[in-house]
Amino acid sequence: MPRELSFPDKDGNPRYDIRMKWWDASARNYREAFLGPDSALSHIPEDPIDVAHLIEYSSGELQETI
Repeated sequence: MPRELSFPDKDGNPRYDIRMKWWDASARNYREAFLGPDSALSHIPEDPIDVAHLIEYSSGELQETI
């Protein structure tokens, strides 16, 4: 996430990075793309995902990881 966005972890510490559903091309904001516990979801902003934070994989690259 952009540095100005954060969410508290289970101990109250600010977190600036999230795991994302990289395979979900329909996710348009950080909350939709968030991959983590439901208890943290309400703290994830609904800000649009910055294109610079997206990674696209070709089908060949995906096959290599499976």
